[in-house]
Amino acid sequence: MKKFVESNWKDFGKVDLVMLRNGIFVFNFGDAETKCKAFEQSLWPFMSKVLFLKPWTQDMKVDKEVFKIVLVWVKLPNLKFHYYTAKGLSKLCGFIGKPLFTDKQTSL
Repeated sequence: MKKFVESNWKDFGKVDLVMLRNGIFVFNFGDAETKCKAFEQSLWPFMSKVLFLKPWTQDMKVDKEVFKIVLVWVKLPNLKFHYYTAKGLSKLCGFIGKPLFTDKQTSL
């Protein structure tokens, strides 16, 4: 985890890291602005898994999260051009789950 922090968050300045137990970490960011930068992307790829960030609260239960809903980004390589409509993409992605939105490039 230390190498992950050093390589992915090197622009964030000093980030202190404490492991509470297997798979549960506490990160102490130098300031609120730096913390906000890390939280802009709340899910980070880490060793073929996902690092999920959530802010610390005093009444927080320090357990591993059980996810009921997961957001995914779907790539559709070589998709025929006539499917690039809101209706077409929504229908295709509807087989996976509930489509929420398209990214900036797709919606142009």
